[in-house]
Amino acid sequence: MSRISFRHSVTHKYHIDLWEANRQQLLDFGVPGVQIEIADICTYIRHEDFFSARRLGIKSGRILSGIMINS
Repeated sequence: MSRISFRHSVTHKYHIDLWEANRQQLLDFGVPGVQIEIADICTYIRHEDFFSARRLGIKSGRILSGIMINS
């Protein structure tokens, strides 16, 4: 769990690295690491370009996730 989570030094709240958690899960399922690409895009920061459920709140009524398999 320490590979994907940490406790914030000021707020003492636990945080999880969802990008790393998803990468680890794909690796655990046998997907080769060279076939995993992390977009490294924060929709909260780039809200002009992307919808952000975190920025607009849970009552915004929208959320989107995606995964693509190249063959």
